[in-house]
Amino acid sequence: MLGQPEEKRSALEKKVFIKGRQETLDDVLTLISNIVVMGRYWITIDATTTKVDYPFVLKLLVELADILSSAEFREFESKFKSVCPFMAHTLISYIFDLFRQFVKLAQNPHVIRVVKVSNVIPLKYIETALLMHVDLLHQLKLCVATGSVQHLFATAPLTFPTFCPGLAR
Repeated sequence: MLGQPEEKRSALEKKVFIKGRQETLDDVLTLISNIVVMGRYWITIDATTTKVDYPFVLKLLVELADILSSAEFREFESKFKSVCPFMAHTLISYIFDLFRQFVKLAQNPHVIRVVKVSNVIPLKYIETALLMHVDLLHQLKLCVATGSVQHLFATAPLTFPTFCPGLAR
């Protein structure tokens, strides 16, 4: 879409960064906080008004952070962290999967044209992301309510040994 000559484009590096902390619930909340702080640069904030309309993906992450930082979920996490050392990684993986849904939209020329013309993202484009988000929130609430790991934390994600080799032993 940019019309840049192919010889001027830089190569895409596909090296996996595995040095991020993914051990505790605080690591997950730090990730969400960092994304929200960076997301503030995605929008223009009018200094004359006190109302700021954040991007939708940031609103979803803040809603998730509210649940993860609740006393009930912290108690659940402390109870099961020895049984599920992969809990933080599971949450981080889910956050990136959710974020990936929005990235796919932003890379789709058809979606970009529709949004530019109407200045609205049709619900059909974000339906999968919404389903993922609502399902995650429900699963987290079920974990707290039942005091069990449910299917969300039943097994470690396949990426756990790669990103957390020290914990995966």
